[in-house]
Amino acid sequence: MTTMTTTPVSTVPDALRPLLVVHTAFRRDARALRTAIDGLDPADPREVEELASCFALTEELLAAHHHHEDHRLWPMVVAQDPDFETHAARLETDHLALGRLLTEVRGGLAHLAVATGEARSRAHRRLVGSAAALEAHLAEHLDREEALLVAVAHTSFTPEELETATRQLAKAVRWREALQVVPWALSAATPDERREAMASLPAPVRLVLPLAEGRFRRRFGLFLRSARRSRLAA
Repeated sequence: MTTMTTTPVSTVPDALRPLLVVHTAFRRDARALRTAIDGLDPADPREVEELASCFALTEELLAAHHHHEDHRLWPMVVAQDPDFETHAARLETDHLALGRLLTEVRGGLAHLAVATGEARSRAHRRLVGSAAALEAHLAEHLDREEALLVAVAHTSFTPEELETATRQLAKAVRWREALQVVPWALSAATPDERREAMASLPAPVRLVLPLAEGRFRRRFGLFLRSARRSRLAA
């Protein structure tokens, strides 16, 4: 899968490339959400339930991602480059705005699950708009974040410092979270990115990864199918 980012990959330090894979997965999910909602039969409760389950995983992962950035990554960068504090504040504001959009989509899905008749049609139309807004705002935020991080990585970190920082961030990820994040992120990786990631994973994670990936594909099937349709339509 091609990395869906406006940031030239050749400019990204090696230590930050896993972040691009994670961002690719979020971009894919936002597009898949919009595609799935556009083609949703709002009268089919099983389809609405499956969509809500897929979205719940994306929402959980995005909220955790933003928490790690706000409470670990930005303080680490600001300690290295105090001028980044203004950018960190802007990115945190982005996170709050995205959180509100996530809540809007979740509420829209919950309403759609119980609405009937014309109210259901109106709920579906509102949900289409909410999903489109989420996709647009997320893409804008990720483009801004990547540009800022690549710039500060080149100007304020040595390669060794950057590698140390990314290792420290990885250690902060809990075991349960890793078993969700890793199969999800790898599903958006290119073959080369997957091979590189697999080589860097701890042995216990590699051991249980096939089971975690199977569970992920079963839960996330609707989004993965929607992502394939999006790519074919592009």
